[in-house]
Amino acid sequence: MDQQHQPITGVIIAGGKSSRMGSDKGLIDYNGKLLAQYSIDLLGTFCPELFISANNDEYLQFGLPLIADEIPDCGPIGGIYSALKASKTDYILALACDMPFVSVATIRLLLNTIEGFDCVVPILGNRLEPLCAVYSKSLINKIEVHMRLNDLSMSNMIVNSNHRIVDFNNDVNDFMNFNTPDDMMNFLFAPRL
Repeated sequence: MDQQHQPITGVIIAGGKSSRMGSDKGLIDYNGKLLAQYSIDLLGTFCPELFISANNDEYLQFGLPLIADEIPDCGPIGGIYSALKASKTDYILALACDMPFVSVATIRLLLNTIEGFDCVVPILGNRLEPLCAVYSKSLINKIEVHMRLNDLSMSNMIVNSNHRIVDFNNDVNDFMNFNTPDDMMNFLFAPRL
């Protein structure tokens, strides 16, 4: 298992509605493996404990604990909130269930820069990637305030926290994800990094 400075819990974010895909994304086969399994395998390299943030019992097939959203219908911020509350460690490493191209090097870079910050989040171009990021329990109260105000934007929460943004300068394809069946077909034979 890859060593890092701070004990961390891995969280596969699989609570989305997958409305554009038509079925639960993490349970779709991609190159012979369910999409969520890519995230599980990668996070298992770094995290002694893993769980899945999902409201679908079909994810029990992976043999990991499921954490349902404590406050429903809040989107990704609700999944991060519930995961932080459930985690026994001060930090979680969150990864969406539909990002099969994220590399070990990217995760290692995020983990190595968390000290002193509430979160470390990649940016590619001008787009934050909040579902491949590290979050601290220090964010729980801040997220509660955002949810009370019905501000469910992950980007707003990140910017309003003590955050570090890691700029990937458009030189990686780690953060490509699948939202539609066409996306799946376009990358069906893409190489695994």
